[in-house]
Amino acid sequence: MAGSRGLDDSSGFGIFRELKPGLIIFRRGDVEHRMWYCRMKMPKADRYKTVSLKTSDKEAARERDFDQDAAIRSSRNRLRPIIRSHRSSALRGRQ
Repeated sequence: MAGSRGLDDSSGFGIFRELKPGLIIFRRGDVEHRMWYCRMKMPKADRYKTVSLKTSDKEAARERDFDQDAAIRSSRNRLRPIIRSHRSSALRGRQ
């Protein structure tokens, strides 16, 4: 695949592939399962969001990764919160 970077690390980190700047699929090396995850850079913020793609198939993971990226972009356009604050959910439980 042209323009992508990847790493197969046997040290326990896992496998990752950058599909485009700020959009990465990866497998965790510290767990038994073979599921893929995606990591997305949040627009206009110095944060990332990580989501399980709930598949062990690499091609399905790539497709779902782009779907997640599109969902984040459309959520941003509708002014919906992308990352929920753990602190705000904890405060709601106290009320």
